Amino acid sequence: MAYYSVLDLLKYVDHEQEQYPYTVPYLVNSCGFSLESAKCISEKVNFESADKPDAVVSLLRDYGFTNVHISRLIRKAPLLLLSNPAGTLLPKLEFQRSIGVSGSEIGKIASRNTSFLRQSLKKHIIPCYNILKSVVISDVKAVKALRLLSDTACSFLPENLPVNLSTISHLLMKQPSLACLKSAKFRQIVNKAIEMGFDPLKSTFAHALYVLSCPNIWEKKIEVYRNYGLSEDEIWSAIRKFPLCMSFSRKKITNTMDFLVNKVGWLPADFARVPFVLCYSSQKRIIPRCYSFL
Repeated sequence: MAYYSVLDLLKYVDHEQEQYPYTVPYLVNSCGFSLESAKCISEKVNFESADKPDAVVSLLRDYGFTNVHISRLIRKAPLLLLSNPAGTLLPKLEFQRSIGVSGSEIGKIASRNTSFLRQSLKKHIIPCYNILKSVVISDVKAVKALRLLSDTACSFLPENLPVNLSTISHLLMKQPSLACLKSAKFRQIVNKAIEMGFDPLKSTFAHALYVLSCPNIWEKKIEVYRNYGLSEDEIWSAIRKFPLCMSFSRKKITNTMDFLVNKVGWLPADFARVPFVLCYSSQKRIIPRCYSFL
């Protein structure tokens, strides 16, 4: 077995670095990456001068980023080394400081979630923060939430969180008992709703949770729909469009279906297209309106 001195190893590393562009030696010498890691990162970012990377690294260190934070950040988002320090990064770092994040906390948050340095301050970062603060009220709690956000979650937060909160609000207003279920039971119902194809971003998801919380009534009501000629596909199409079609009594479903199918001549597919017709009163709305067209 051959043994090498420290000097021999250093010479080997220097020789290897000479085979690669300027980027690789910089990543090894200034950012502490191994040669192999530097090679991988250089496939995503390349530069021929240390001016901009040095300015970026220097700014990050001024704001409390440790070497570990910087290397983690560059590994995830290497193009940040070519950012404009004063014009792009500084305002984002200053914003974090203004909401109470300071010292190494800034580095901890940014190296975990690179969105806070990569994305637009006005179009993404501030809206993300404002949404979180509107829910948790205080800066301190909003910052705690920011620490836990992943890159992926943060990317979709401005689009999805308001919708999700709307669903939760709708659920609490219409079916507050569901929010009081044991967490395991609630999780089971949510997973079942997703498996059945309900979209968590739509208000119908809250309706689906409600009807799924009463599974003992399903089979009897599905049988009513079968009796009026609906196929399994048509029944499930109606349920996905309007989950509350499973919340009405069997008497209500029977009376409405009997009139529409046997008196008006609806086909099963007609009901599958507009199952929300069950919301209307048979005596006050459905029958009078239908007879006006007969």
